[in-house]
Amino acid sequence: MSDFADLGDWYAQPLGRRYLRRCWEAIRPLIAPVAGRSVLDIGCGAGHYSELLKAEGAEVTGIDPDAKLLAEAKRRVPKGHFQVAGAEDLPFADGRFEAVLCSNALEFVGDQARALAEMRRVTSGRAVLCVLNRQSLWGLQQQLFRPFSNHPYYRGQFFSSERLQQLATASGWRVTTLTEAVRFAPVPVEPLLGWLDGWGPGACWVTRLE
Repeated sequence: MSDFADLGDWYAQPLGRRYLRRCWEAIRPLIAPVAGRSVLDIGCGAGHYSELLKAEGAEVTGIDPDAKLLAEAKRRVPKGHFQVAGAEDLPFADGRFEAVLCSNALEFVGDQARALAEMRRVTSGRAVLCVLNRQSLWGLQQQLFRPFSNHPYYRGQFFSSERLQQLATASGWRVTTLTEAVRFAPVPVEPLLGWLDGWGPGACWVTRLE
């Protein structure tokens, strides 16, 4: 279990919906084209990105350590393939997938370098990562609330751009694109979200690896 049982509920709220939309706007051009191609969604959770990949025509496989979240993913993407697994030990043959997506999962993996090496092993093509920026307002909020919450979100290791590039390179990847995404504060109020959207440092780093 990953203890992210509230993930589906979070994405159903205004903050989560806008966050997902802005992340996908950054991810989509980097992972395209996916139509007819095998794509592994690592840390797929309740299947929100798997659903978006499937809508683009991808042959989607998703893994996550949380069986309950995977049950939600299966309901969301009936034609996807989902199984319980961790990012550090992917149960697939070398070069099995043409692309890999790992969005907001690497932050919560114990051995991040090993997970990146596993991504390199199972794909014959590219990977797109979306990780939370420790130097953003989201990173500041996480650090401030960490002592007062047992939620796994507050135990995650957010990234600087330098650390992300170093880990990726050490794991055999070449960083071809690195951009910021989600330029608004983590404020769960719809009118404020619209007003703040486009302001401030990006909550996430989105990178394409080859």
